[in-house]
Amino acid sequence: VSSYSPALTARWILLNGSLVVLAIITFSIPKDYIRNLLRIPSVIFAIEIVIGYAFLLGARLGIITGRHDMLFHFISTFYWKNPAAGFVSMFIPLLFGLWLTEKGKWWKAFYLTILFLGFGALILTRSRGAWLTFATSAIIATIFYRKPVTANLWKIILIAIIGFAISSAIVPPHWLISRFAKIEEIAAKTPEEPILERRMMIRMGLRMLSKNPFLGVGAGAFLVAYPIFLESSHYLSSHLHNQYLQYAAEGGFPLMLIFFAALFVPIFFILKKSRKKEDSLLWGIGFGALAYALHIGIDFDWTFWGSTLPFIVILALGTKIALEDKGYLTKTWKTAFTIFCAIGFIVSAFVTYASIRHDWGDLQYAPQQRLKSYKASAKLFPLSAKYWYDYGKTCKILGMNDEAAKAFARAIKLEPKNINVIYQYAFSIMRDDSSKAENEFVKAVKLAPFVQPDNQLKAALFILHRGDTAVAESILTSLTKNFDVRPGIRYTESTVSFRYTIARAMFMLAKVWRKTGKTADADSLERIAIKLGCPRYRDELAKIWGIDTKTPEWLAMEFVDALCMGDTNWMKEITIDSTYSLLKEGLEVYLGQIYGVNEDLIRGKAVVSALLFVHKTPIDPDNDKRIWIFSFKLTDKGWKLVM
Repeated sequence: VSSYSPALTARWILLNGSLVVLAIITFSIPKDYIRNLLRIPSVIFAIEIVIGYAFLLGARLGIITGRHDMLFHFISTFYWKNPAAGFVSMFIPLLFGLWLTEKGKWWKAFYLTILFLGFGALILTRSRGAWLTFATSAIIATIFYRKPVTANLWKIILIAIIGFAISSAIVPPHWLISRFAKIEEIAAKTPEEPILERRMMIRMGLRMLSKNPFLGVGAGAFLVAYPIFLESSHYLSSHLHNQYLQYAAEGGFPLMLIFFAALFVPIFFILKKSRKKEDSLLWGIGFGALAYALHIGIDFDWTFWGSTLPFIVILALGTKIALEDKGYLTKTWKTAFTIFCAIGFIVSAFVTYASIRHDWGDLQYAPQQRLKSYKASAKLFPLSAKYWYDYGKTCKILGMNDEAAKAFARAIKLEPKNINVIYQYAFSIMRDDSSKAENEFVKAVKLAPFVQPDNQLKAALFILHRGDTAVAESILTSLTKNFDVRPGIRYTESTVSFRYTIARAMFMLAKVWRKTGKTADADSLERIAIKLGCPRYRDELAKIWGIDTKTPEWLAMEFVDALCMGDTNWMKEITIDSTYSLLKEGLEVYLGQIYGVNEDLIRGKAVVSALLFVHKTPIDPDNDKRIWIFSFKLTDKGWKLVM
């Protein structure tokens, strides 16, 4: 009831219900088959290791190139070093336990080889958090049962030495040593940006938790609540990098405690039983599970099914080995479990089919085709505000304004605090109910002042047009203060338009101030806006898209979006407010409309045609407005502007 997104909470229940089902099915496997069964995840781990080394060697040799931040880290198929590190740290102790207890000569050699490569991979992830959590879990596991360590200390040292030698053969040792030396930055007063961002995310999670300690913002609904709890326009990850805090923020203390107990009670039970049974394999399972459970407390591994599913399987198998041979799954429990699975399967089938229909709509070229898929998905899963939202946006593109307004109204009832929905709903009712639209705009700005500056600017324009100057001035003032608009700042692809949006907001605010007699303040603000709005000649995005003109970065991104969509109806929605720049002081340039896209990417002949409006600022109002028609052409050297 209190969830910011009922649909996302329903999905969360289904997904985590499937994990419970997986754990119960795994737990029902007879003990006699478990050792052989553990060979399957070990082989999968070996494949991941080989892929990871292939990628890393390819990058070091110049075969694999690109702009990926993790290019010289061990990431395998996980795209990022942190989930890869959690995955590796879970398997190393398991393989060690299998190696110590294996009778077969070839399997024993296999486990040892993968141990060497696995330890080297853990080092090559260069994840300080993984190193710390692995070391911590090793200490805790040794406290529970010392024999696997004390009796095999020289073997452990040998594995570590060879693993480090392998890693040093691939990347320079000083890279690894310098990374290890930076561990202390985790606790530094002024740390590097990644650590600073994590601290900001922790504060965000604590604010969510304090808002509703018992129910949170809704299980799985973090992304909807995210914009509301931002403290600045600084980009933050879509995950808190702490799964326990994530669940506390989403479901309050009860959900966090349930999740914590579900992981650590069986882990410590396994470690305790490993000492009682003197079982090195059981110890390795508990050690690896503990390493992973600790690592998700500082990273987002749990969101990767590639590591979560093996963890659930290994934890369930370890629990089965640790327990005495008793019939835990009685006939009554089996009947209840069957009913639970049947209900879950039926509901999941509807939700999955709705998701497939929606995703199929995303792949469609024309809006008419997308409309059918979005409408079908919304009817199949009516709890989803996203489905109604996408249906409403498509209706708007096709000129079905009344139907769009109804869809957005349906979405806002489901997720009244969804910022995207609020803005689109306000846009859809501007003509029919301008007063209500203004209230919705003001609500959106108050709820989430640090996101969507472009929509805040449009809201201020609308409110100013209605004659409510004080409210518009308030929005513009907060808009120019809340976003980092330093001319030299590095922007991401999603925030590159901020600079031009804020420049326009400053010009508009200066205009309001002139009318109220604040001439000096208006002049000062306009000077900042002119500097801010000037395009940079060698911007990072300009390099990425191959732009060789003075065209602003955001304008170039509009071209790329238009090409990807290939939808001229949607392109006509790009109005004068879309982009803005100053090619030189006093000259305003607007993108008026993208009206055509001809694409033949195979032959490299894609062309985007557009209109550009150019006119003097009010400082020189006598000059006439000019319209430039031009094309942005894809060549073998990138995108080129054709005037």
